[in-house]
Amino acid sequence: MRCLRALGEWEKLNNVASTTWASGLDATKRAVAPFATAAAWNLSQWDSMEEYLSAIRENTVEGSFFRAIA
Repeated sequence: MRCLRALGEWEKLNNVASTTWASGLDATKRAVAPFATAAAWNLSQWDSMEEYLSAIRENTVEGSFFRAIA
């Protein structure tokens, strides 16, 4: 997922992240959430972005950044 994010392969990242999200536990969702949120943002999938964002802690840089966008 890190490689797909770095390459800007948002569609591929979104597919991998959504599949992992659907089958994951809470710990898995927390690990996938930053990647999934970035993909949803770049694909203008605002509803998905909010769902993924719910797993990112508010007191982190990524959490604050994505919440400012959403």
